[in-house]
Amino acid sequence: MKIVMHLLPLLLLSASRAHGEEQTSVDEEAQIVTTCYYANAEWGTDMVNLCVEENRRVRAEVLALPDVHAAAVRRCRASAELGWSWVKECVKKAAAERQAPAR
Repeated sequence: MKIVMHLLPLLLLSASRAHGEEQTSVDEEAQIVTTCYYANAEWGTDMVNLCVEENRRVRAEVLALPDVHAAAVRRCRASAELGWSWVKECVKKAAAERQAPAR
C-alpha cells in the first residue's frame, strides 16, 4: 500500500497524458500532480483530481497572457510549487504595480 501511495502522482500523470492533455513541460505537469497529491491526498482522489484540473486551467490562462506580462510570468512561475492560482495573483499584482502612477 505504501508503494502505491508513492506512485500515485506518477500514475495520475500517466493517465492525464493518455487523455490527450496539451503538450506542456513534463516538469510543470509533474509538479502540479505532486503538489495536488500531497496537499489533498487525505481527501481522496476526487479532490486531488479537482486540484490538478484547476491548476491546469489556471496555468493555461497565465501562459496565454500577452507578451507584456512575460517578465512577471517568468518571475512568478519560479514559485509555481505554491500553485498556479498563486502565480496568477503574482502576475496580476505585478501588472497593477506596473500600471500604478509613480509617486
